[in-house]
Amino acid sequence: MIPRLEIHFDREERRWFREGMAMNDKMSRANALNELRSLIDREEFLLNHCRSGIQLVLQALDLKPLTGVGMIVYNCHTVMNAICQAGCKPVFVDVTDGMTIDMEDLARKREQMQVLIVTHLFGIVNDVKEIKRRYPDLIVIEDCAHCFEHKIDGDFGVYSVGQGKFPSIGDGGVLRTIEDFRLKIEELYAQLPEYSKKQERKLYVRLWMKAMMYSPCFYWLTRKLKRKRGEMDVREEVTMRKMSRGIANILAHKRAEYPAAVKERLQRAQHKGEGLKVNGEWLVGENAFMALVRCEDPAALKAVYAAKGIETETHFKHCIEWAEQFGYERGDCPNAEELTKHLLMIPTYTSI
Repeated sequence: MIPRLEIHFDREERRWFREGMAMNDKMSRANALNELRSLIDREEFLLNHCRSGIQLVLQALDLKPLTGVGMIVYNCHTVMNAICQAGCKPVFVDVTDGMTIDMEDLARKREQMQVLIVTHLFGIVNDVKEIKRRYPDLIVIEDCAHCFEHKIDGDFGVYSVGQGKFPSIGDGGVLRTIEDFRLKIEELYAQLPEYSKKQERKLYVRLWMKAMMYSPCFYWLTRKLKRKRGEMDVREEVTMRKMSRGIANILAHKRAEYPAAVKERLQRAQHKGEGLKVNGEWLVGENAFMALVRCEDPAALKAVYAAKGIETETHFKHCIEWAEQFGYERGDCPNAEELTKHLLMIPTYTSI
């Protein structure tokens, strides 16, 4: 079975990771990471997770406790956790059939929030310029976890290079901001802890093991373990750190490959969409991180792909149950609740 998510940690990536770790033997840890930042883009802030970028931004804004932070409810629980860990509370906004933020629902809830996280789900880009035009005093964080390298129109942008994202590198996130907020972010960023040598080694082993579990020959076992896991308590606290030097070194080497990879994925998505015999809507974002199908019978389509040896799934299908752990009430975002029954995500990293 070909996994839905692209997760790897190949020989070259392992070598780059070890090279990044070894930089600590030649210079101080802070100088080592700054050297890697200069190879990537010194204007960016390299973090251990995308959610760490969200939390760092909310801390930099010095908000009052339980300040409302808007977010699309069809989302990952890590966004909800980042908001709460920063001492704020999520304000859930509905999503359209096209997987963008529902502007009418946002207008109804605008007064409940000071900050809005706009998630570009699966690389499908929201009109942030229009949001800023309507609400110029609203601070906008663009969540580009599915949309790496997207040029932001908001005040902040957070990106992910975690395993299973695109690019799939390892635990890591990137934060960008406009000039108005840069000094405060730089101050807080300087105070963040780094990975110790022991933590770097543990991360190396974990990434390698996860890559093995997601290889086609072992993936049957991973799927079996997933089915047994059952319901999740998704509330958790995550320690914000600077990015692992091993991960930063992989990013420095692989970033140049990303535009060509995007072109390939868009071509694959178009090819799969043309060959799809289904009564539904085919949705593809600007980078084709995943292709989406909105249809009446996702189970039937899932069986078609399973017969070809390809795993498909409704990504974030438990988003409503997750949101309920953070105060969401059923019926508040009806379209998102309905979409969880009619979406299927198709991998685009493979040509099969």
